[in-house]
Amino acid sequence: MKNITLFLQKHSQIIYNIFLFVIATVAILYVLPEHGRLKYDHETGQSWLHNDLEAPFSFPIYKSRDELAAEKSRWESSYPLYFRRDQAEEQKSISEAIEEFQRLPQEVATKFTSDSLAAAEILQLIYKRGVAINPTVTSPETRIWYVANNGVFEVVDPDEFLSPDEVPSWVDEQLESIVSSDRRNIIRNLVLQSFIPNIRFNNDLTQRRKEQHLANISPTVGMISQGEVIVHNGQIVDEQVEKRILSYKRSLEGTEDETAIWQVRLGHFLLIVLVLLMVYLFLQQFRSSILQNSNSLTLILVNMVGMVLLADFILRINPSLIYLTPFPIVPIILRSFYDTRLALFVHIMVIVLVGLVAPNSFEFIFLQLMAGIFSIVTATGLYRRAQLVTASAKVTGVYIVSYFAFTLIRGDVTDAEHLTQYGYFTLNGLLSVVAYPLILLFEKLFGQVSDVTLLELGDTNSPLLRQLRDLAPGTFQHSLQVGNLAESVIAEIGGNTLLVRTGALYHDIGKMKSPLYFVENQTTGINAHDDLDPIDSAKIIVGHVQEGIVLAKSKRIPDAIIDFIRTHHGTSRVEYFYRSHIRELQENEEEITKEQEKAFRYPGPKPFSKETAVMMMADTVEAATRSLNRPTADDISNMVDRLIDNQQSEGQFDNADITLGEISRARHILKKKLMSIHHLRVEYPE
Repeated sequence: MKNITLFLQKHSQIIYNIFLFVIATVAILYVLPEHGRLKYDHETGQSWLHNDLEAPFSFPIYKSRDELAAEKSRWESSYPLYFRRDQAEEQKSISEAIEEFQRLPQEVATKFTSDSLAAAEILQLIYKRGVAINPTVTSPETRIWYVANNGVFEVVDPDEFLSPDEVPSWVDEQLESIVSSDRRNIIRNLVLQSFIPNIRFNNDLTQRRKEQHLANISPTVGMISQGEVIVHNGQIVDEQVEKRILSYKRSLEGTEDETAIWQVRLGHFLLIVLVLLMVYLFLQQFRSSILQNSNSLTLILVNMVGMVLLADFILRINPSLIYLTPFPIVPIILRSFYDTRLALFVHIMVIVLVGLVAPNSFEFIFLQLMAGIFSIVTATGLYRRAQLVTASAKVTGVYIVSYFAFTLIRGDVTDAEHLTQYGYFTLNGLLSVVAYPLILLFEKLFGQVSDVTLLELGDTNSPLLRQLRDLAPGTFQHSLQVGNLAESVIAEIGGNTLLVRTGALYHDIGKMKSPLYFVENQTTGINAHDDLDPIDSAKIIVGHVQEGIVLAKSKRIPDAIIDFIRTHHGTSRVEYFYRSHIRELQENEEEITKEQEKAFRYPGPKPFSKETAVMMMADTVEAATRSLNRPTADDISNMVDRLIDNQQSEGQFDNADITLGEISRARHILKKKLMSIHHLRVEYPE
């Protein structure tokens, strides 16, 4: 058991990486279809380049998605409405009219004894005609009305019914031929107070009949018999031929047996493994640090799998919406955290995976490849939100131009359906703006730092840097110079210039706790260390690293920046106070114990990236050359060489991915920049 635990601890990162790739493989395999693809590639509007395609079996011709939608839409705009005649309400209304008449004063009732019968007669005439409240579904003239009569539905003309607003005038017309004028008002009031609409809209039955009809709409429109030619060689694949081919493909997929399905699954599995293996090999060869960082690898695979899942979801809804999927957000997001090469490679792998199921695979892959490359080129360094909006507009333009080129090749430029695709491309570009909030979300979830955040942190008017400028102005100026030096080196040898510059601005923030104990902040000529023991002085000097880490964490500074605070001195020694300690003890250096010597060393760790290694060099040489009195070019050159040689001999760069050639180029750049800072130039012999 102990051996197993030790093995798991030793290989935990490798095991976690394997776990991530397995999860990614399963997720992608799950969404890919279980049926194969038609072995003949074709494009709508182009000639059929293969032999005559004969039907190996009979199959129906399926209506297109648009045809089915149009048929359903036509039905929904004209489906019949069902009503019922409420006879119970009719009798109730007539009875209420008679009762109301009986409540009249005796002298009125005696005078108009026959009026109760007249009111009942008028109500019966109203109900025979029918009073209906028009439903709010649509205007009646666009519908067929069915009214139940003794359990049988009959088609009726909606205009034959009265509306409640028409009843008063209709009653007046009837009263003219039945009763004299002096009696009309009493009867009229009785009728109008008592009548109730007797034609009731039956919404439940209407909806049931509507749903039954929609469910019964046939998805097919004809048959292809066995042996019949689906498409001839050289025939133009127009809309009707495309429908026949797609119907054959759909029927073919439905006839696959279990063995064929497992063959398809195995094929998809091998392709997915191959793609993810390429991703792993790329990272191992060019970005090995990502394989050592669980959050970074998880972020990359989440973007890959997430986009494949999104594409599959859209394809299931409607394959024609695939160009609405904002594929360029993957390279935009990854470019914000990593480099251009990685972002482009992952984007290619994503569109290859989606190309397995996307219609017109070549056209799809070409369009997405162009858009992805352009998004990386135009969205390099998302320093401002406006850049992302501009990049999205440019990506939309690339989509439209590329698609327009394909329509020229096919010869169907004027087809109206292309306007819909151009609309999708426009929406696709607008959706690319979603990359910005996603970048912020991934920063929080995976502990990464984007260029946008680095730019915000690098603003010298930010609260923490403004505090450094006020409390330790010398340290602030030193940090600015170190940032300029490190940025120049990284720009030359390769790396994240914005990261190293921002890291340099924060690397010495721990000095704010006791700024006067650091020489760059001593402006009065008084050295605070004069009254301290060398060990105490070294403790203060070494302590600024830990103080900086604590302060940065309290201000929620990202770990990527805190790494510069941790590593900018590595495990080097505070040489000045170490030598002072030896002189005070009047002992040889060999007699100093490791425990005593440890008090003068920084806790580390050593730099573990190219950026932190370069920052360490820049920090050391910038501080050291400040101590030179009237330096010459040779003085600066010799000091830079001596300091960097000492760092190399101590193994300070052993954990960083920086080569000897890059260190040599860094020396040259640092010398050149320091000479410019000190206004020096190399002297040439006469």
